[in-house]
Amino acid sequence: MSNNGGYAVSLPPSISVVRGNSGEGNTYDAIGLQGGGIITNITWEPNPLPYCVQGDIQIGKSVNNPVLTIEPGVVVKFLPATGLRTGFYPSYYNNAYGGLDAQGTPEAPITFTSMAPNPAPGDWKGINFTSLTKNEWTIFKHCVIEYGGHTNDANLWVHSASPTIEFCKIRKSSDAGIRYTGVLPDGSSLKRCTIEENQAGIVTDVDNPPIAVSYTHLTLPTNVSMCM
Repeated sequence: MSNNGGYAVSLPPSISVVRGNSGEGNTYDAIGLQGGGIITNITWEPNPLPYCVQGDIQIGKSVNNPVLTIEPGVVVKFLPATGLRTGFYPSYYNNAYGGLDAQGTPEAPITFTSMAPNPAPGDWKGINFTSLTKNEWTIFKHCVIEYGGHTNDANLWVHSASPTIEFCKIRKSSDAGIRYTGVLPDGSSLKRCTIEENQAGIVTDVDNPPIAVSYTHLTLPTNVSMCM
């Protein structure tokens, strides 16, 4: 897929299989993912080209509680002011639950970053785990999350959810590396992560202190501040 005036290819976010695609000479050498909802279980597989999120993506449906699985080695880039969210509220009586399973490896981490040619903190929103997150299916391991903070004020915004976040690098946010708000259920885990080069490392503004998060073996070397 070469020499196109836009992306190598532009697809809805719910596309079930994208595999083995390469290209060059396009305006954007990337697999464009249009904004919208993911309403069934899908997997984003590694490709020679990165994925590029073109508009906000929500994971959730009231009937089947879908999960987006992202495989080791995948690179997901975001256009300005776009983001990724687990669970959303299509109507008062029809909440849509969803999960996000992003388990990289030390050799093949999963990267969430900016699409800008010269990335800067606050380029994109970050990832929002809402109260409609399927917590048992939402696991981040060996991920790099960087250059978020637009609108969400964090690379990772956890609101009344309890995802598992382990062995991740959370860096270069325009605000918090990770922000906890709402009423946190038991089971939220933040372990063996490096949180650095953010305006604030971890920000907590929750309604049910003491904080119901298991903090273990964190490295917080170069944040401007901490607010817990």
